[in-house]
Amino acid sequence: MLWIFITGLSDAQLKGILRYKPENASLLKRPSADVIKPSSAIDGFGYMLISNQDGEAVDFNYVDISSTGTNVGAGDDWCSGFSGGIFYQLGFSMPFYTTTVDSISICSNGTVVLENVGRYVGISNGPLPDTTYGPTGFVAVMWDDLDPSDASAGGVYFQSFSSCPDGYPGACAIVQYNRVPRYGGSTYMDFEVIFYDNGNIKLLYNSAVDYRDATIGVQDSTAATGENPDWYLQYVYNGIPSNHVPDSGTAVLIRRIPIQSGDALVMDVDPDEYIPVAPVSVSAKIFNADTLILSSFALHLDIYDTVSNTLVFSDDQTVDLAPRTITTVTFNSFTPEERSYYMAVVYVTDTRDPDATYDTASTVFRTHVRVGDVLDTFSLLIPPLLGYNFSFITYNDLRGRFFISDMYGAVYSFDPKNPASSFRSEVWAYAPIYDPYVNYPFSIANDGDSTFFLTHLEYDGWYVYNQHLAFYSEISPGIFAWTGDTMNLWAFVPGALIYGIDWDDNTNTLWAMSTDGTNHTLVNLNVQSPGIEGTIPVSGTVDVPTGLTLLDYTGEFLITDGAQVYRVDTSGNIVDAYYTPGHVPLFDLAFYPGCAAGSTEPVVAYAVGGDSANTVLVIGTGYYCDQVISVAEKPKSTEGTVSILVNGRTVKVEGVDGSAHVYDIAGRRIASFRTSEPYTFSRTGVFFIKTDRKVFKVVVR
Repeated sequence: MLWIFITGLSDAQLKGILRYKPENASLLKRPSADVIKPSSAIDGFGYMLISNQDGEAVDFNYVDISSTGTNVGAGDDWCSGFSGGIFYQLGFSMPFYTTTVDSISICSNGTVVLENVGRYVGISNGPLPDTTYGPTGFVAVMWDDLDPSDASAGGVYFQSFSSCPDGYPGACAIVQYNRVPRYGGSTYMDFEVIFYDNGNIKLLYNSAVDYRDATIGVQDSTAATGENPDWYLQYVYNGIPSNHVPDSGTAVLIRRIPIQSGDALVMDVDPDEYIPVAPVSVSAKIFNADTLILSSFALHLDIYDTVSNTLVFSDDQTVDLAPRTITTVTFNSFTPEERSYYMAVVYVTDTRDPDATYDTASTVFRTHVRVGDVLDTFSLLIPPLLGYNFSFITYNDLRGRFFISDMYGAVYSFDPKNPASSFRSEVWAYAPIYDPYVNYPFSIANDGDSTFFLTHLEYDGWYVYNQHLAFYSEISPGIFAWTGDTMNLWAFVPGALIYGIDWDDNTNTLWAMSTDGTNHTLVNLNVQSPGIEGTIPVSGTVDVPTGLTLLDYTGEFLITDGAQVYRVDTSGNIVDAYYTPGHVPLFDLAFYPGCAAGSTEPVVAYAVGGDSANTVLVIGTGYYCDQVISVAEKPKSTEGTVSILVNGRTVKVEGVDGSAHVYDIAGRRIASFRTSEPYTFSRTGVFFIKTDRKVFKVVVR
């Protein structure tokens, strides 16, 4: 069982439902250049690691030799060269670091020794370079305590080919581990290693694996002795990095970069994410595959606008490249446009380069989405609904729907994945707080679960005389009734009008945007023991603020006064304000947790506009999903004063009192528990535990 914690995830990552793409993302186009982007994982000699787990171009072409190859008779804790003095002939001479290999020793614990020595590489796997079993050059295909002698195992097989059956135009040899379990385990794994006559080595995993702390990689014997300490490549060890734990369909290529006079490879290009609207310099990592310096080596940069697919910037650079090292080359600066997408292509133009392989690499980047940027719009003007209806909006985590109150006392809802087709009217039995002719339902919020809040105005068409907050519950699907609970808002904020409201799940209180026309204040309301927990005056130039939403993962607020969207910090200071001209005025907005974990998409809010088309807008919050992630992998994780500890499938929260909520990978809340008590998961999977404005991701295997 493995627990992995990713700490500091925001609420935005709880919902993997919508991986939002701005409107022009589907128009992204590649330039005509042959663009390849290899990994920059390269060792001191010149071996490179690339894998399809990293999105790189490595074909998964598994060859089953269990019925055609030689069963090597692998026993438990066994190596053919050490245990029986048996070495298997490749059928060709394969370059391996500074030597050539003609024969191999096959070991039962997922390793192959690439020297004609009878060394034992056993059960105690560790990080590379390894010295436990002597200064040995070997490939760790799945180095762990494996047992091919298990009664249900298929065995370990070897076969050499003069013409490789996987499509490679040359000779190869294959070692296949067929239905091999970990010692005492019941997961039977299929994986293999292919040795090519050009020195490349490919690792293929054809089943799910019983991964505990296995090592995958390659090392030269001189890495173990310390003579060449960086002549090794480690793909994964002890689950780090977690995205390199192999599964069915994983292909890893250990590519030998031959030493060629004048040869240079473009390894990586940056930036590869979002950038500010300011001069930016593209850089590239260049590997010199020669043993001599390459003086004044020529490189070229092209930047394309990927929406119009036009070339917008070019630059040339010459640089001195030290032998067998990676050099970072920085090009002249380029100034991007707002809300634009670009592809930068770097390629070798030097005529001395004899090999076109990896002479080109690219990156895609885009400019920041600012707070208030309108990324999408849609209309919910569905007959017989009249225009100019919408007033306030809230998002309910439990149902995955937005709820909108309107100017005539109705409440509607929609699913953001398909707004128009899911749009519907809800049935609400309103609280009889005032006379029916002056009882005016107004702003709306919910606690993420089953309780909704509506403010009610005592309003005669000219003046507001009072304002109450009423609590509602869903008594049956789509039918909401007053619970009998109310709060007289003017008893605590007399004479000020409460506009937008939003629930704070971390403190179980309600934030309200209050204004008397001149002074604007964020009011924190305790709805369980009616009263005010605190106030935050909003400083800066704001008209009459109406909309309010709380950005849970930062504690900041978004407010709108119809003309602009403001991001306000926890002290009431405006830290950003922007609104794209040409769109309808905004009345209220609600944060939408629509990020997939690891996504670099904008964090967005949905806003209702005061226009005749009942427009709903998707706007930027000024943040991106991956800006709110920090990663740690350990059995105890701490963020601020909050810690989560793990014992088996049981998790314990320390450092905070109250409730914690458990979500599944789809973002559905599946449980809640008191932090004073431990919680035990009933099944494996990926879950999120949310507490105290921190979200912990848990992987249960």
